[in-house]
Amino acid sequence: MGFFIKLLILAATYPLWSKVLKALYEDFQGAMWEEGGLFGHTPTGRELEELREKYEDYESPLVNVTHEEFEAARRGQPLSDGNLPTPTHTGVQRRSF
Repeated sequence: MGFFIKLLILAATYPLWSKVLKALYEDFQGAMWEEGGLFGHTPTGRELEELREKYEDYESPLVNVTHEEFEAARRGQPLSDGNLPTPTHTGVQRRSF
């Protein structure tokens, strides 16, 4: 009976944790593409060239923004060096799963 309840809870929460798991998998694949990904084999020379073409425009979904940069972008004020933060570093950009 307890095992059935655990499976029921796991199935009921699937829409919540499946998207997180998919995002983690895609991030690991993007970070480890030169090594063949998370579960793949090490690519040969030709496969490596194909992967370089595939991932040349890869943009990591993880963004590192300091609190100062975020607040300056939110207010539209330049940073201390006079540059405005780029739109991708405002913390507002949304990406779909």
